[in-house]
Amino acid sequence: QRLMGGASIGDLARLRFADDFTAAARPEEEPIDSVACRVLDLVARRHGAPYGGGALWVGAADSLPRLARLNLPSGKPAKEMRFTYRENRGAAPHLDRMEIDHLLAAEGLVHTTLALLDVAPRPLDAALFTPAGAGALP
Repeated sequence: QRLMGGASIGDLARLRFADDFTAAARPEEEPIDSVACRVLDLVARRHGAPYGGGALWVGAADSLPRLARLNLPSGKPAKEMRFTYRENRGAAPHLDRMEIDHLLAAEGLVHTTLALLDVAPRPLDAALFTPAGAGALP
């Protein structure tokens, strides 16, 4: 079975841009919401991937993703994701909101907003940063 509409964001949650796509940087930066961004053109690494490619806009100064557009293998636009961040005094910015536009008529052209309501810092086990510890992550 396949989830449709706003519930179909599970396929996005499984994406690992570094693993799923190869990227080629465009020569010029482009602004997204007044933030200068490097643009990476994406191509799927494997045949049969749910998304054939797209583009990713990453903040030039902070390397945070700002916008992602994903296409089906046919080239048809499928999803657009916008990322906004909350500034923290004395700490790195953290993801505040992710907005997903489902661009396929079959998905009902739905707009989904995920908002992080609370962020609580916690220490990470140093073992996570070893090959064995990282391999145990989902």
